[in-house]
Amino acid sequence: MKNLLYLLLLLAPVALRAQALTILESAGWLESAYVKWQPVANAQSYNVYYSGEGVVNQKLDNQLIRNYGSFYRADALGLKAGTYTLKVVPVTSGPKGPPQ
Repeated sequence: MKNLLYLLLLLAPVALRAQALTILESAGWLESAYVKWQPVANAQSYNVYYSGEGVVNQKLDNQLIRNYGSFYRADALGLKAGTYTLKVVPVTSGPKGPPQ
């Protein structure tokens, strides 16, 4: 029981620092898809990846990720017909690789 308490005390600061990303809207139309989200505190930038139709964790170009002040938006363009998943990864220190 004492070891469990120590483990919880060690993990508590990590849980307090982690902030969930809030997706505001996402959709697709013709050959594109987009996602809008609220900024995360301490995020220096964001990486956005898409997967689907044989593509796995393809990173969007930074020019396709825009800051509108109260929200961010990323657009995936030139997609063939199908089902896709968009992942938004906040970057808090240094560049991040594709999500696992």
